[in-house]
Amino acid sequence: LLGTDNPGPAVGLMEETGVLGAILDGPSNLARFHSLLSLEASSDALLRYAALLDGDMGRVLLLAEKLRFSNKQKERLTTMCGKDVTPGLPPADCRKLLYKVGKQGFVDQTLLLWSMLGADATLDTYLVEADQWNEPGFPVTGRDLLTHGIGEGEPLGTLLKKMEESWIASDFT
Repeated sequence: LLGTDNPGPAVGLMEETGVLGAILDGPSNLARFHSLLSLEASSDALLRYAALLDGDMGRVLLLAEKLRFSNKQKERLTTMCGKDVTPGLPPADCRKLLYKVGKQGFVDQTLLLWSMLGADATLDTYLVEADQWNEPGFPVTGRDLLTHGIGEGEPLGTLLKKMEESWIASDFT
């Protein structure tokens, strides 16, 4: 139902009759749901589900387990409800988050945030940033470090992690 072109009327009737509360094991946030539907950006059933549950990760995942969502769907919901995307992010921070949560996760979080703030919020620049994003590949491998005399094991992993953090902090240069 949530994946149809216009689920609003049916979900509204479900709320009026108490069916929605029974399915969701509690209250829903219809205002946020309708706000998501009103955005020019498209949304899918999982985004709409998260908006109905107000982006509450604990509740979203608990009910996803009960409704037997796939592991892939639960992973996406976990990222979607992560709340890493906030208003007023500079482009460099958007790119860091795009790298951290991936393009889909970033767009999902942006749309959920936008549904909370309302259609008047100006988060379309985030979607443009995501659309233009091409994930860079980290230019250093463990093999590179091994050829420079760094030993295998934990020191190698620690150094790679620190190098990647510096690379991300430098805006991927």
